[in-house]
Amino acid sequence: MSRSCGGFLLAVILIGVVAIFLAVRPTPITGFDGGNLADSVEDGSLGGGGLPCKERSDGWSCSVTVQLPRGDSSYSVGRYSVDEPDWWGCWTAQREDPPHPGDGLESTLEGCITILDHW
Repeated sequence: MSRSCGGFLLAVILIGVVAIFLAVRPTPITGFDGGNLADSVEDGSLGGGGLPCKERSDGWSCSVTVQLPRGDSSYSVGRYSVDEPDWWGCWTAQREDPPHPGDGLESTLEGCITILDHW
């Protein structure tokens, strides 16, 4: 293999690694906002339809809506206190409101902001 072909191959591999890194953990490059974090928290709870998270002095507050598996249009809404995401965009969340039996909401959530949360 010639030297120029080896350099091209190395460049392609490097670009591929950077693309995978950005797809999996874009936060170090792109940052995040309350909307990105809300999408990630909703994915962690298998919920959806929430509003952007609100920044607080000790982290974030996020609302999650979960449709209940009853076959009708019942749903539950819960609020979570979310720690400030780390450098990689990963976070943990604790439920703020008291749980109710069968409400479909977990007491603790964890996850990471991915490129899908930026769309």
